[in-house]
Amino acid sequence: MEDGLRPEAVRACVQEFLMDGPRLERLKRYYDGRHDIESRERASGLPNYRLAHDYPRYISTMAAGYLIGRPVGYEADGAQQAALDEVMECYRRCAADSVDVELARSASIFGRGVELVFADGTSRPRTAALDPRRAFVVYDDTVENRPMFGVRLLPRLRDDGAEAGWSVEVFTDRERMLFRSAGPGDVGALKERGAHFFGGVPMVEYWNGEDERGDFEGVLTLIDAYDRLQSDRLNDKAQFVDALLLLTGCTFLLAFLFREAGMLCGILPDAVAAARQGLSLLEDWLISRASLLPEDLSVILRDMVMRLFSGGSHVLDRVCTYLLGFAGGFLSRLPGGALSAGTGILAAYMISARMPRLRRLLPDPETSPIPPFWQDLKNTLGAYLRAQAILTGITFVILTLGLMLLSVATAPMWAFLIALVDAIPVLGTGTVLIPWSLVCLLQQNGGRALGLLVLYAAAALTRTVLEPRLLG
Repeated sequence: MEDGLRPEAVRACVQEFLMDGPRLERLKRYYDGRHDIESRERASGLPNYRLAHDYPRYISTMAAGYLIGRPVGYEADGAQQAALDEVMECYRRCAADSVDVELARSASIFGRGVELVFADGTSRPRTAALDPRRAFVVYDDTVENRPMFGVRLLPRLRDDGAEAGWSVEVFTDRERMLFRSAGPGDVGALKERGAHFFGGVPMVEYWNGEDERGDFEGVLTLIDAYDRLQSDRLNDKAQFVDALLLLTGCTFLLAFLFREAGMLCGILPDAVAAARQGLSLLEDWLISRASLLPEDLSVILRDMVMRLFSGGSHVLDRVCTYLLGFAGGFLSRLPGGALSAGTGILAAYMISARMPRLRRLLPDPETSPIPPFWQDLKNTLGAYLRAQAILTGITFVILTLGLMLLSVATAPMWAFLIALVDAIPVLGTGTVLIPWSLVCLLQQNGGRALGLLVLYAAAALTRTVLEPRLLG
């Protein structure tokens, strides 16, 4: 190749230039407002505000405006004024003022601006600002640092927008050469070649200082710190509000449970009396049925019924005593439990706010994997408890609605207790609802007895249908 410019030299210069590509892309990304904070992730469920402050654009706009806000002026002696007028007319056709603004902005962002002088279709000189991420000038190693050639990289696109390769334009002091390559790091084959007649390298670089640094490049770490500070401040406030709302909700729930428990304790003696009356009615009914049998068999059955209900009465007394003691203990421990729950919620908030740091202190699951047996046990037990919690919640809703329709006092509390019994293996809602309906039937309250049986059937059917789906 003429002038001693070989494709290998151009390729080496292009590859070295591309090594600075990540830095230039980061500067452009920050100028566009896409900061590193936007890619930050937090644990699922935690607030994740990512505030990016537009300081890079502000800094570059102010710096470029200070430099070129007033267009460049040109003066000449009277003898040269005619020549200057022709030059100024050429500048006006080229919109040189607008190009100067773009060059000043590029120099402020990337540390350098690149200008290309070319001839348009009518052979008139024109000028344009190039993207510094795709253009550069190579200088010799003399003290004058004379430009040897300029390079412009341009991706070639298909009609559908897909990349079809790259074009590499090389400008020497006399020629323009166009190479086609498969990738940006290669030069490829020479496709076009021609003279440009400008008498020098038609690409000019404007450096923002000898180190070619952007105006905001030196404060990127401070911008990142400010983004993180403001984002964490907003995240902390949002997380505190969430914790406060949860604590308020728990307070209302505890107040509701306290009120329901108090009402339950108030009606518990009446419930015990109703249960004893129901047992007495059932005992009388069974004795009357046994009296219709032959005398020998009747005596045996009546004796068995009386012994059974005598033992049942003792069991009922014990159950009532236990329930009263449990209710009293529950009410006495409720304030302390509320305080412990509130403390636990606030502690969980404080811990979750530093969860990323705590995760770094734990062993890495990839380097210290959990044995398969314990992992399977954890997954199975977690799935079972999750399914039971869902079933218990659904049962509680069904029981609450049903008992409210049956006008049962403190229906939510009764529904809660029956749902807990239903969660115990082997037992179910029938453990409470069937005897309850039987007592109501003996008390001549057939409507409530039938309603309790329907409620039992609805709860049992719902569990039977949903349990296989949830447990898999």
